Amino acid sequence: MDLSLKTKVFRESSFSKGDVIFSKGDMAKNIYILNRGKVACFIVSKDKRIIPIHGLENSGIFGEDGVLSQDQVHRYFAVATMDSLVTKIPRKDVNSFLEGSSDWLKNILNTISERVHNTVELISEHKIIDERLNGGSEFSQEDEKLILKSIQG
Repeated sequence: MDLSLKTKVFRESSFSKGDVIFSKGDMAKNIYILNRGKVACFIVSKDKRIIPIHGLENSGIFGEDGVLSQDQVHRYFAVATMDSLVTKIPRKDVNSFLEGSSDWLKNILNTISERVHNTVELISEHKIIDERLNGGSEFSQEDEKLILKSIQG
């Protein structure tokens, strides 16, 4: 599925099972739309526990909070836990699109993004695991092994 934003068309990109789509601390270069597959978004505690932020299967959006925040940095990891097809919307195109909008809209989006980041930090600090964060299910043991292997290189 190709996606257009005004006159710009964005193509799909493939990620294989185990591919790291982005890491915590990376500059947020894209908003990602999952078209097919499965992606785990998570943080890793100091004691190496995987703490789900959200899981996506066959649809959904992720990485938007990093692109829309002032510091434009990802606060969590995203790993494909099965072969996945995503549409990447580059930050520069999002910013160009937002240039035509009111300042209040940009401020609202930045505020929402910062609140998401604060929530992620709180979840990480207190090692909170709640099935509502991951679409009602925890990562399987197989997914957790794949995730740890993927981010440890």
